[in-house]
Amino acid sequence: MPMELEYAFPLEIFEAIKVLYANEGENKAYQDILLANRSIGKGELGAICVCKSNGFFFSSMDAAALRFALSLQVDILDMHAILRAFWMSGMKTKDEVKEIIRDLDEKISHQ
Repeated sequence: MPMELEYAFPLEIFEAIKVLYANEGENKAYQDILLANRSIGKGELGAICVCKSNGFFFSSMDAAALRFALSLQVDILDMHAILRAFWMSGMKTKDEVKEIIRDLDEKISHQ
């Protein structure tokens, strides 16, 4: 969604991280979790499965998804904390971060 809002920072993030795709075991875990928990989006559930399988941190702005990840003993990092780090590090100004959060919240609420 940030790219749709004309923010380029996701490109910088994707250049710095390795993108993973779910393996067979992660897909099975995803299907099991999906059947048991329909209140969390499929994207979040898939990401939680990959994070759990690989010992990675899960990040989201969705409080329910973060709580669910914690219940599965997946370490989490709140997206707001990441955005705050952008501001604190000087990568973005406080106003730019507030604008990103407003735009993301608005986009999410219109889905």
